[in-house]
Amino acid sequence: MSGDNYIVTTPHGEFVWFDAEIASPKVIGHYLVCQRNTSGRPTRWVRYWNGEDWSDSKADRYGEIVCWMYCPPVPEAVWRH
Repeated sequence: MSGDNYIVTTPHGEFVWFDAEIASPKVIGHYLVCQRNTSGRPTRWVRYWNGEDWSDSKADRYGEIVCWMYCPPVPEAVWRH
């Protein structure tokens, strides 16, 4: 952990997760989140931040959101018709 972030380094690159207790997204949109259920097992999902709270986080089933990160952009080729 580095300050308010969790930095994970893999052979595919470095990934930065933000601690949900310390920081919230500043922009409305979809984010990759990590939730921890009652067994302690982490699960990754895409959730929507509405500017004030996580919409439909399904916390009752998957646990609270413990960290989040920005989703990568969609490849430009996907937008071509």
